[in-house]
Amino acid sequence: MKKLIEGILEFRLNHRHEYREKFCHLKAKQSPDALMVACCDSRVAPNVFASSDPGDLVVLRNMGNIIPSLEYSKDNPTMDALKFGVLQLSVKDIVICGHSNCGAIRAFLDSKKTGQPCPYASLENIERTFIQLEKFPGLTAPLVSYEDSVSQANVISQVEHLETHPFIEDKIKKGELRIHAWWFDLDSAIVSHFRYDLGVFREIDEVEASRLFQKSGKLLSFDRYLSL
Repeated sequence: MKKLIEGILEFRLNHRHEYREKFCHLKAKQSPDALMVACCDSRVAPNVFASSDPGDLVVLRNMGNIIPSLEYSKDNPTMDALKFGVLQLSVKDIVICGHSNCGAIRAFLDSKKTGQPCPYASLENIERTFIQLEKFPGLTAPLVSYEDSVSQANVISQVEHLETHPFIEDKIKKGELRIHAWWFDLDSAIVSHFRYDLGVFREIDEVEASRLFQKSGKLLSFDRYLSL
């Protein structure tokens, strides 16, 4: 708590004037570019690695960056936030971002090993992840731990869960929404995106980024809806 209070004081003394006008402008209306579903892990900081300013990015965080599929979505706060972002704020892109050394994935795998029920009910949504490991064998690379391979596969599963929702499917079909699968590596601080054509995650570096922009400067889809 001491560090948080010191941070507020530092912001007040050195940055508040810089940001005051921006926050005042955002008070009337927000129009974020994208919505990111990330893990609640304190080590994962989307606004840092995406270099985003206030108002650019809606960040929705939960344990394991979980998206409930349609049949399990009733009264789910994650889906309420997604509906708000898509239907009210009209975000054009949704990013589901997993990460390495994920405690949620570890808790899920530990429950599988012991045969005991997982203590966190929402992690039941990870179960279909093993299908992705079969579908995309490239995820189990020699230099990637099994836990991290499951974490990457989990991101793809959550993308598929998201696509089961009619309001998401409708926006995708109309070309008004794109879904992206990202993964953040804590050891290297590298952000990767999933290449459906290759079946692996690739670092978003200058070369990869150039693939993802058209000459007009518009971002191409990171997903399988467009052939890159």
